[in-house]
Amino acid sequence: MKISKIFAGMSAMALAASMISMVTVSADAEPLSNYEVTGDYLKNNVAYLVGDESKGEAGPFASCAELTSVTSITFVVSANEEVAQAAIAGDPWVGGGLGTNSDTLGWNSHEVCFKPFATDKDGNPVDEDGDGNPDPVKECTWQKVSDGVYEATLVNEEGFFKADDTYAQAWFQDWSASAGAEMTVTSVILNKTEEDDPTPPSTVDVTAQVGFADGDWSCQDWAASTKVVEGENTIKVAAPLGEDGTPMTSEGITVFVVDLLDCFAEIPDLECELVSVTLDGKAYDVDLSKVLYGNIEDDKDNYRIEIFNVYGATCVGQKYDAEVSPCDPAAFTFSEEMVIKFNAHSESGMLPKAPVDPVDPVDPSSSEPEPSSSESAPESSESGTDSTESGSSSSKASSSSKASSTNTTANPNTGAAALAAVGVALAGAAVVASKKRK
Repeated sequence: MKISKIFAGMSAMALAASMISMVTVSADAEPLSNYEVTGDYLKNNVAYLVGDESKGEAGPFASCAELTSVTSITFVVSANEEVAQAAIAGDPWVGGGLGTNSDTLGWNSHEVCFKPFATDKDGNPVDEDGDGNPDPVKECTWQKVSDGVYEATLVNEEGFFKADDTYAQAWFQDWSASAGAEMTVTSVILNKTEEDDPTPPSTVDVTAQVGFADGDWSCQDWAASTKVVEGENTIKVAAPLGEDGTPMTSEGITVFVVDLLDCFAEIPDLECELVSVTLDGKAYDVDLSKVLYGNIEDDKDNYRIEIFNVYGATCVGQKYDAEVSPCDPAAFTFSEEMVIKFNAHSESGMLPKAPVDPVDPVDPSSSEPEPSSSESAPESSESGTDSTESGSSSSKASSSSKASSTNTTANPNTGAAALAAVGVALAGAAVVASKKRK
């Protein structure tokens, strides 16, 4: 045989080996992405990926070598929405386990639950590690996708499966079946990416409502409110009218709070911060570091901003105390309008954005000259969120605005109607609240 033929044969073999190598590299360069396991491969909350067909455990993959790129597994479950929402608030407790099963890692288990973060005895978030975020209750937390649909994701940067594994499974177990959550795995997504899930999170319609009574309860407002948006929010409270129809003067404070109604459990990452209080156009001095925030009334689902409350933790012995009280009620008075500004934020985007005022188009036919650079342009109107002024604040002296008015849907520590009827005869235990929920 000629040397040239030998070299030609060797070259052909080298080329074939090179092509095999190229195929292997190409497969490694294109890992699985958004691969959804459904249907026949799901049995009793187990997703069979690779397994023995004779045992009914066959999956959509021929071997575990196809799964070596899997670093995240998302479990999608159906659940009883009513029970799920109650479980988010912590009662009933609904917990379980998520994990994988293979030759290499064996039975790999992680705990999962609905309650998003640990709380103290007063229902306030706990941040023991001091990282600025509430401490999770378990390793994984169910996240709402839509009513009755939740998901949780396991992540392992080193991968869940090895090429020489002979079987691969992803499983979920409901350890609180008696709670009635009725949880069933509907799909398992391998290496889910956000790019294929562009749907923005659904926003929650939240109303912020004032609870206010002056020093002797003669002037009250439990109705002034605004729809809460991401960013700055404004609530305007008009001075109540007396029997003669003229505005009355509020002096001192018994209760001064803002309640974001029925949202604490639904928006677990909600954060608020008081910005300012203005009385008849003048700034009222508030020590913002002492304002209390959170689920202060633990028998309700409200997020409260407590500025001053003789029945709460912003007072001592139902009286002003410079050490704990954010403001001095002796300096509080207004006879026209009170304006409250506060910021609201949800990291997960569950608060709607503030509406943008439309800009009037410029009429090209207008002959009106534009102002020169030396002229001052008119100041733009103050932008902000829509606010609703209270036009029916209660007053002892006005039959149309007495404390027994129907505008009493929010009130501190007891129902508004009970407070108004009894007047100052309230005995509320001091409530421990976090300075600010992070």
